[in-house]
Amino acid sequence: MLDILYKGNKIDISSNKPLKKNINLIQTKFAKYKIEKKIKTELDYFLALIELQSLINKEAFEKCFEDNRTALFDYWENLSFQERNRLILIELNKVKNESRYFTYNQKPIWIAFFDELLNSLYNNEIAILELPQYFKLYKQFQDRTISVKTYGLQAFREEFIPIIVLIQNDHHLVFYYHLTRSLYYINDDYTLIRYSLCKDLCQIQPLKEDLKPLAFKISSQNEDDILDEFIRSSLVNDKTKNRLIKFKNKRIKK
Repeated sequence: MLDILYKGNKIDISSNKPLKKNINLIQTKFAKYKIEKKIKTELDYFLALIELQSLINKEAFEKCFEDNRTALFDYWENLSFQERNRLILIELNKVKNESRYFTYNQKPIWIAFFDELLNSLYNNEIAILELPQYFKLYKQFQDRTISVKTYGLQAFREEFIPIIVLIQNDHHLVFYYHLTRSLYYINDDYTLIRYSLCKDLCQIQPLKEDLKPLAFKISSQNEDDILDEFIRSSLVNDKTKNRLIKFKNKRIKK
């Protein structure tokens, strides 16, 4: 069934221009820090998007610190650490308001490849960046990185990346990603299953109301129910529907 759906879509991360552009952006930005990013699968791609957003946040926080330290240069040395931090946090809040984040243990995570402690420091004590042990984080941070999987599915659940979450429970969720015109099921084990929609019928981002019936059936992981819903869906073209009906009939005969 998945192969049939893909034939009506054929958007692939290795050949689609917008996706390749994203991959190039990810690899280029991390290469600046001498970090290689290999993206071979769609799961690799989505995890890399989480890392990219994290890097964007990290750079924005650091730029805010540097810009305001420069602005306060004339009396910086006369300020205590607490005073420096307080003044910069006022400006940092503006950056936070424009940045994506997700929560873990009821605390914001801005940089998913950093642990909770570093996230807390960037969030609350940004002035630590002038201390020698933290100053190197500007350019050399690979030895402080962790897997973004450490935070489970939280980055997906709270749309830290440009996806639309349609349904979720404690162990899995279903989301839509517009660049691939597809729905995805992902669980705690990071099993990712793609359900492609017709790219021509999804040129304009579909309404949640049209996606949710499909997402609900995908969440059940009952293949018969999923198959029937795709046959009914207005986001699947007639050619693909006919293929799905033939596939269904063959299953019934077995």
